[in-house]
Amino acid sequence: MAPDLKHHIKTCVLTWAGLSAFLAATYGAAMLPLSPTLSVVSNLGFAALKTGLIAWIFMHLNESQPLTRISGLAALLFLALMFYLTMVDVLFRGN
Repeated sequence: MAPDLKHHIKTCVLTWAGLSAFLAATYGAAMLPLSPTLSVVSNLGFAALKTGLIAWIFMHLNESQPLTRISGLAALLFLALMFYLTMVDVLFRGN
């Protein structure tokens, strides 16, 4: 096999192993007797880690130009701002 193909296969296998480990951690955290808030926060944290791993490897952010990385970070910050504003709206809405 060509060295480039070996490197690609190794990257895919390591990414799969990492995603499987995060999946097992998510399942383990869901089965623990945690408070609902801590359970949601931990599972969203694991989901963010899995999303970041997929973006870093399969969207080739590890090989991209700095401007592309900054654009990806800006999109994530904008998404976080939208989630925050939605949360504030729901929490402070009059019943």
